Amino acid sequence: MAVVLGFVCVLFGAAAWPALLNSLARVTERLPGRWLRRLARFCLAAALELRSCLDLRAFGQSMLAGCLAWGLTSAVFVSLCVGMGLQLDPIVALGIYPLAMLIGALSFVPGGVGTTELAIVLMLNRLGISTPEAIAVAVAARLVTLWYAIAVGAAAMLIAEFASREEAG
Repeated sequence: MAVVLGFVCVLFGAAAWPALLNSLARVTERLPGRWLRRLARFCLAAALELRSCLDLRAFGQSMLAGCLAWGLTSAVFVSLCVGMGLQLDPIVALGIYPLAMLIGALSFVPGGVGTTELAIVLMLNRLGISTPEAIAVAVAARLVTLWYAIAVGAAAMLIAEFASREEAG
């Protein structure tokens, strides 16, 4: 874990400070072995690409988009809770879904499938919601948020594919 964190820090440092990036580029050329030099060049290219993410405007736009996405997803969860008649404080309900998503991500299970739902059920149980109702909300939240997004993405891919075929043909 420390090695990965150190690598990420060096990558961000190289992206933020051109002098460090230039120094690392000089060191890269003196590395022994073709494979090691190629790997180092790949990392330097990643640092160069990362530079665009460190732009204040791009950072602000990314933060806005991220907050909007998490907020809308949480609002959908609150709507599901209200629609199913659960007696929850909306502010508390707003925090349940993002926390459950983070728990699902920490489990390293693809998409947090299962662990996210378990976290939702356990949190709702602690708030006095029965297990069957909590399971219903958790499954509905998964269906509405993840699978709806996948369906929209698949439709967008199909539209893009047909549009590119029309341009080519």
